[in-house]
Amino acid sequence: MGVQRITDNMEEKERIKLGMSDIDLRLELVTVHNFELTEELIVYEVVFHADSKSLVQLEIHEHIKSLFRFPSIVVVKGTPKELMNGLIQVEDVIASYLDGEELNVNTLDDFFSFYPNQKSTEIFYSIQGELTPDSKLLQIDNIILRETGTFATSILRNFKGKRFTGFHVICDDSFIIQLMKKWIESEDFWNLEVITFFVSTKSALDPVKISEEFEMKPWDESKRPRGYFLGERIYGLSDETIECGHFMDIERKKTKSWGLFILKEMYLSFLFGIEHFFKSKLSFIELIRVNCVFGTEAIETNF
Repeated sequence: MGVQRITDNMEEKERIKLGMSDIDLRLELVTVHNFELTEELIVYEVVFHADSKSLVQLEIHEHIKSLFRFPSIVVVKGTPKELMNGLIQVEDVIASYLDGEELNVNTLDDFFSFYPNQKSTEIFYSIQGELTPDSKLLQIDNIILRETGTFATSILRNFKGKRFTGFHVICDDSFIIQLMKKWIESEDFWNLEVITFFVSTKSALDPVKISEEFEMKPWDESKRPRGYFLGERIYGLSDETIECGHFMDIERKKTKSWGLFILKEMYLSFLFGIEHFFKSKLSFIELIRVNCVFGTEAIETNF
């Protein structure tokens, strides 16, 4: 049973206690045919008055949180307009799935201002417009773009977060070389931990050309472990051990820290500052998979 729809007609209603509030609602019987089980299922819809929408959402939100001993992970899914106009504003939203429409940077600024405590977002549509250094998207710790295109260059120019993953990335060798040189020379990317690109078929990288620009060393077991384990639960990331023996090592000159780098024609991944990951028992995060199993933690989407 779930909250399914709202109505302006509440002639037949019952009053129930939902959390700390009294809510007028009614149950409607709905018959659903299950083709896999070749049987009909009995489903009840909860129908409530339109004026009670925000109150019902708030009380259900608080009720779900109370069911779990550990703090809930609150995730919203939908278009930014739906999530801003169709849901209550809750403070503990930490992640979002954004889909359903082409996005622009102004809409994203409004959305991340509406839910200001987000640590992770996965965006399924292309983004239009130019980011400014103060754009809210640049302050998100973990960004996954499913339709990146040339937008990766715009993000990484002023990115303040920790991890960026782009699918269908359009870029050239010079962009990768410039990015790596900025890190090596300690000119930028002080917070950045991981970059992963899945390159678009419209542009392939030249691993040999890029590698010739840098002094790379093969894995040395005296300097770092072969695998890294992600011990910190981050929405959108798996928590498995990643084998990094096939990555090349690159040294950051001023800090003498090390980065891990792997490059192919259609794939690039760069782990920055491996000492941080080793000391905190965090892993290199290869964002090939973006599904996360939450166990008993609560996930909320659009009601």
